[in-house]
Amino acid sequence: MLPQSLAGVRVVEWCEGIPGPYCGRLLTELGADVVKVEAPGTGDAARRRPPFKTPRGRSSRSGGLSAMFLYCNAGKRGVTLRPETTEGRRIMEALLAAADVLIEDRPPGLMHELGLGYKALRARDPRLVIASITPFGQDGPYARYKAYALNLFHAGGEGYIQPGGPGYGAHPERPPLMAGGDFSEAACGSTAAAGVIAALFRRGRTGRGDHIDLSCQEALMTLGRAELAAYPNAGFIEERRNRWINLGGLMPTADGYVEMVLTEPRMWEGLVRAMGNPAWAGDPAYATPDERSRRKFEINPRIEAWTRSLPGREVREALQANQCPAFEVRTVEELAGARQYQERGFWVDEKDGALGRARTPSTPFGGPKPHLGPAPRLGQHNAQVYRELELRAGDLRRLEAEGVI
Repeated sequence: MLPQSLAGVRVVEWCEGIPGPYCGRLLTELGADVVKVEAPGTGDAARRRPPFKTPRGRSSRSGGLSAMFLYCNAGKRGVTLRPETTEGRRIMEALLAAADVLIEDRPPGLMHELGLGYKALRARDPRLVIASITPFGQDGPYARYKAYALNLFHAGGEGYIQPGGPGYGAHPERPPLMAGGDFSEAACGSTAAAGVIAALFRRGRTGRGDHIDLSCQEALMTLGRAELAAYPNAGFIEERRNRWINLGGLMPTADGYVEMVLTEPRMWEGLVRAMGNPAWAGDPAYATPDERSRRKFEINPRIEAWTRSLPGREVREALQANQCPAFEVRTVEELAGARQYQERGFWVDEKDGALGRARTPSTPFGGPKPHLGPAPRLGQHNAQVYRELELRAGDLRRLEAEGVI
């Protein structure tokens, strides 16, 4: 069962925001025991990121607990620690001595300055897998650059060709756009998780750990790896207009939008059948794909007149029944209530003592879904985790008073 694939693997996560914590979330879903390290008093900055979930289950822009933090950190054990201090570093070393994986997102060079760099940690434990997640990697002329998701998305090259598709047709001179939501940061976290799993698999064969130097910029560049390869080998430059589907594409419906693909003759034939074989579609001038593409300004308004007359669901079903790929543009609200994902168990209800029920998206794999439990409150598992390191209650009280934990 996939939810138990990493059972017995201990991960220490010293990260904030989304990429590192999302990587940790994915490992938690596979059964790893992830211990999240946060600064005493303040914790992960994502704790203060809206929207917030209140004890009554409502959404709020202030107060309550961050919905993003709750999702990215579900099922983890949380401790507070300052590894920058002498005693804090010793405790971190003790945590890592019992761990298989470290995920960290400190600026390049900082881990080395703290005595927690890859070479130092590898000397203590050659089996440790370390994933370092930074904007531009550990070396190179950009290594010390700062960046947020917006900077990185455009640095990765994808923003240059956004908006594509119908967005280009409507606004060809529009400045570059970033993909909405947290898509780019989650993509970096997914890439990091894949690297960790591969390193653990390799360790199982060789007995040796590894250092995964993840550049978020490069992780985002790999989303367009095929396009990147086309330029040095064929001189082809991907542009917005290359991604514009001339015929069909995004069409308004009676209650939203539907995206249809008409790139092959059979798809055009399916559309014509779905529309009831209108007389205009039999015009000899529309007989070939090239002719239809040249006459898109005649054809698209006729297709739009049909789609506007029907709800998106009916357009989708009519096209799918005739071998024409199509689907509605769905909102998050529509996705949350759709029967498809209810039946597959994609949405999982988790219980949180302070907030009640929390419904969250789970893994995309069929079969049993993991129930992770709530995200930790700040320092919630200090006593539990540190006692595993044989620290006594008196030591914990002193370390807390000194601001070490």
